[in-house]
Amino acid sequence: MKPLALAPQQIFVLVIMPAIIGLYWPTFEVLAKRWTQWDMGMSHGLLVAAVFIWLLWVRPCHALPRKHFALRAVLVGLMSLLWFVVQSVRINVLAEVALLLTTILAYTAWLGFEQSWRYKAVLLLPLFATSLWGELNSSALYLSSFMVGHMVEAAGITAHIDGATISLPYGQILIAHGCSGLRYIVIALALGHMLACLNHYTTRAYWTTLLVALLLGLATNWIRIFILILLGYFTQMQSSLVADHETFGWLLFAGVALPPLYFAPVRAAARTAVEHYSPPLRHLFAVLCVLCLGPLLLLFSQRTPAPATWLPPLPVAASPLPQWAVATPMPPAGLAEEGLIGSVWVQRWQYQRTQAKDKLVPFLGDWHPDIPCTPKNITPQAAGAWFECRLDDHPVLVLRRFTVGRFVTAEFRQAKLLQLPAQWTGDNLFSLTQWQHPCDEPSCTQAAQQISAQAGHE
Repeated sequence: MKPLALAPQQIFVLVIMPAIIGLYWPTFEVLAKRWTQWDMGMSHGLLVAAVFIWLLWVRPCHALPRKHFALRAVLVGLMSLLWFVVQSVRINVLAEVALLLTTILAYTAWLGFEQSWRYKAVLLLPLFATSLWGELNSSALYLSSFMVGHMVEAAGITAHIDGATISLPYGQILIAHGCSGLRYIVIALALGHMLACLNHYTTRAYWTTLLVALLLGLATNWIRIFILILLGYFTQMQSSLVADHETFGWLLFAGVALPPLYFAPVRAAARTAVEHYSPPLRHLFAVLCVLCLGPLLLLFSQRTPAPATWLPPLPVAASPLPQWAVATPMPPAGLAEEGLIGSVWVQRWQYQRTQAKDKLVPFLGDWHPDIPCTPKNITPQAAGAWFECRLDDHPVLVLRRFTVGRFVTAEFRQAKLLQLPAQWTGDNLFSLTQWQHPCDEPSCTQAAQQISAQAGHE
């Protein structure tokens, strides 16, 4: 069969990449929305995608991919099937990872293992444009709170530091989830990664560049929060930057990140022989066919979910939120119940899918109360996660439980994964239940018994 005239890497960009975007559009659509929402910390995704496509276009083929094509094609098909599994239950983070791996394996199937290994850094560039980094937000927030707290102590400022809350004589500054600095870290790492790819850095120089980028991203956020605390302290919380500091943060990041980018060493690519080789047309058709496996299964498996029977109503007594209870707003959609059962404050929220594109376990956002709550080790008396929350220095024992169809779990992440068996077995009901009782003793034994007695009836 006559080989194709274009260079193989250009065929990948012109034919295979558009096919991947079209076939895997459900995941690309989610990414595109996040890339164009400038306040979500992923606006750099458009730049990363553009640089990725350009690098694929200009990086020539150095090896002849003549062996193991069947194995390479099978790997693409398996990864496409994995994408189907996670996309069918709308676990977006895992779907993004599966999509990235599918793209890398499609490149490998077309150009060979040796070529992919040679440009592994380029192929991993889209990783910095995914929402996978959001899993590190809590760790980044803890580190920011820890470092800024020590900076405040070293500065001799009159302040009370309680975790992420810094109380000044004139008010409080809360280092909230959006203050973790993760956006600066990810963008700094993406810039460092692109710099290393463009300048053909060695492995040692690459890791040095990423380390410097990581430190710059972390330092930017710590300095930003510390400056805001200083402004709040010396202006008695009257500075406009205390409430609106988004632009200030990006200007500070630009001042920290741009000089290292400008002065970074430039290294030319080593001269190596380029093999003039074009894979046969049948290989192109084979790669496109295996890429269709997951999307076709997704297309034919989508069906309108059957309505489920709601759980029986709770025997709650209508009552306003007790003064001792933690205020937790229920999500707007679905069926919500709350009230007192004896001395226990109970909240239950039920939800079921109405369309094929809906998630059985929807994203709940910051559903957890924004007050100090710590996991509590309670001898298992009822399934769920136990917490001790402090409201005005009064401890409250909380039990939280997620039910996905016939499965019960204490962790939200496990509930997301349980969508898979629940959806395949036809279950279409998700519920979230929370029980609260004041804790009047260090061990909270009596409160745990009261909650367990009510939770056992659900």
